[in-house]
Amino acid sequence: MLVVMVITAVSIVRFSLLGLRRVAAQAERITFDNLDHERLDGSSAPAEVQPLIAAVNQSLDSIRAGAVAQRDFSIHAAHELRTPLADLRLRLEGLPPDPDRDAAMRDVDSMARLIEQLLQVARLDGSTVFTLQSLHLGETVASILEEAAPRLVSAGWSLEADGLDSPVRIIGDPTLITLVLRNLLENVRRHTPAGSTARVSISNDGTLLFTDTGPGLPRGFPRSNFTRFVRGNEDARSGSGLGLSICETAMRRMGGTFTAEPAAGGAAFRLTFRLDRSSLNQAEFLERPKA
Repeated sequence: MLVVMVITAVSIVRFSLLGLRRVAAQAERITFDNLDHERLDGSSAPAEVQPLIAAVNQSLDSIRAGAVAQRDFSIHAAHELRTPLADLRLRLEGLPPDPDRDAAMRDVDSMARLIEQLLQVARLDGSTVFTLQSLHLGETVASILEEAAPRLVSAGWSLEADGLDSPVRIIGDPTLITLVLRNLLENVRRHTPAGSTARVSISNDGTLLFTDTGPGLPRGFPRSNFTRFVRGNEDARSGSGLGLSICETAMRRMGGTFTAEPAAGGAAFRLTFRLDRSSLNQAEFLERPKA
């Protein structure tokens, strides 16, 4: 009889712990990216911990509400600041050329850039729905560069690209890929001397390597998990410290990765996309020799 009671007690404990392990696994999957819809399901957990699970879910609801309020404020504030900044720039353009006027225009451009990046961050952190689809990576990148590159080249920088004819197809969103490449091109314009070269290289494994011939990242700068508002340069005029974080978040929203790579000269960033496996299977079928 005692043996039966012990076995029963052990079974009950194991069953209870199994439910707790499931809840723990759910908790590990909750991130800021899925905070809008992920919550703990305590249906398999012991009744004794149900109040705790409910309290955790309420806390997650409060965190989400605070994040939404902060995001909405950032979006509204950024939109409200756009118009007066545009008006200020028009007034400055109407003044006679002068070093002080030129410096003021550069400051206005920096503020406008910061506002645009704050809007990008708010959209990436929010519930904006991005359409993930099968894309020809080379064609998508070529289209983006065709539109974004003239501003860089006309200002004195060079842009090279290879692998644009690669047949690789990836899962991504054109808006997010555009966001990443434009931020990287803007970094080249801001952080490398005129005459430097930016290069985009696409590989058949679904990776894109973006490099430049500038001074590169400072020693000790992180290779991933980029913190917002942390600059590689202590000079406040060098940028907002948002660009690389935006790139990393955008790639993560597509299921890819964004990392800084070691480079002998200049900066190097690797974008790894999810491959479109269905297109790979189809290509293998078409290339398979007929019996």
